[in-house]
Amino acid sequence: LSHRHCFRVDDSLPEGYTTSWAKFGRVTIAEGMSDIDTFVGAQAPFTPGAPTRNEVPTGSGTAMYTGWFKWYFARSNAYENNGDSGAGARSWVLVGDDRGFFLANSSGLGGDKRVLHAFTDFHSYKPGDNFASYLIATDNYSPTGSGNYFSYPSQFAYSAYSLDTTGKICMRDYTGIGGNVRLGMFSLNDGNNQNVSGRSGSIPFPNGPDYGLIIHPIYLREASGGGNVTTQESLGRAMDSAIAETILGQETGEHSGGALAAAAKERADVRLDLVQADSDLLSETLNSTLIAWLCEFNGIGPCNVYRQIKEEIDLKVASETDKNIAALGFELSEEALRTKYGDGWSKRETPTPPTAPAPGSPGSPQFAEQIPPAPAPETDPARPTADRLQNEATPEIAAWLGQIETMLASAGSLEEFREMLRAAYPKLDSAALTQTLSAAFAAMNLRGRAEVQSEAA
Repeated sequence: LSHRHCFRVDDSLPEGYTTSWAKFGRVTIAEGMSDIDTFVGAQAPFTPGAPTRNEVPTGSGTAMYTGWFKWYFARSNAYENNGDSGAGARSWVLVGDDRGFFLANSSGLGGDKRVLHAFTDFHSYKPGDNFASYLIATDNYSPTGSGNYFSYPSQFAYSAYSLDTTGKICMRDYTGIGGNVRLGMFSLNDGNNQNVSGRSGSIPFPNGPDYGLIIHPIYLREASGGGNVTTQESLGRAMDSAIAETILGQETGEHSGGALAAAAKERADVRLDLVQADSDLLSETLNSTLIAWLCEFNGIGPCNVYRQIKEEIDLKVASETDKNIAALGFELSEEALRTKYGDGWSKRETPTPPTAPAPGSPGSPQFAEQIPPAPAPETDPARPTADRLQNEATPEIAAWLGQIETMLASAGSLEEFREMLRAAYPKLDSAALTQTLSAAFAAMNLRGRAEVQSEAA
């Protein structure tokens, strides 16, 4: 069935337009109309910057813009103000059905040569395509006395030329969103170039083997199919990206930055919450029906089934955290390591240090060689005080580490452990350690003064 789109033709002469100039009808297709001048929904041709460009003429005299998509039925060459070719017969052919029609008519330019115009539905490869109709017209938006120069009838229409999108347009592309899009027609390409329908020298008529006529289907291709990015294509990409980020929780890689990374983390958290909520709803339904019936049938008490949704662990971040904690003196057990990073891990063996060669063996010092004595260790005057400070501070530091070990053992995750450390830091008792450090610093100060005075004497 036809989509029953609307087709508007306005062949009235604009105010101030000379009656002997070219004659035409301004043509527009629309999704719907509430009256003869009001479009509803999508329409073509249409541009947001000048929404009435095709329907409302502007300017005056030879600087007048009389419309955009037109069906000429009386004109001469050059510009519209060059005349309508005067009186005379102009032939036409109309072919149509309940889905649309094709009109091939002469305008008087170049004699009795017809130009193909059309308003029709087409078979779309997209199921349920509600915008599968298009318009063929002369694409001429220029002043009456300048701009597009006409030297032959089908100029700026090119309805018979393959791959050309001039004058061929539909209301929306295959996505069904956005604005109108131009179309190009193509069929069997017998010369790897632009073909003209009905004028192919490589497809003879009649066909030799069967003395028949070879006819191929005509395909429509959107203008964006040639690689040019249209507004509709950009909008489609943006919508796909938004769906991937918001609904699926996938990061498309089109954006970066701290604020965007934080937004991505928030979207991921929301997605996990939604998945957990859906899982809980399904679990409650199963627990109150199927699970309850199975438990009752088998003579066991009530049992419940729940699924815990967790964020996937970033192993790179986890390994860096484990490395930092190992620097504090803790070691991850092999069981915990395999649980976090998977099976297949084993502890690397510590290599045995090389032994010194026996006397008299190759590589050992000979009896005539003099082995230099080991240098005497340098004495550090501050070393005794440092050793004492270490001994006295060890119990206080051990107490801190004991608190940290307790928090690590009770934490359910590294994130929880981090928050526990942040909360406990201001509450750590440092009075005894502060007193020990103060005494050590004072002792070092007095020792330094004594050495200075001794050297001065």
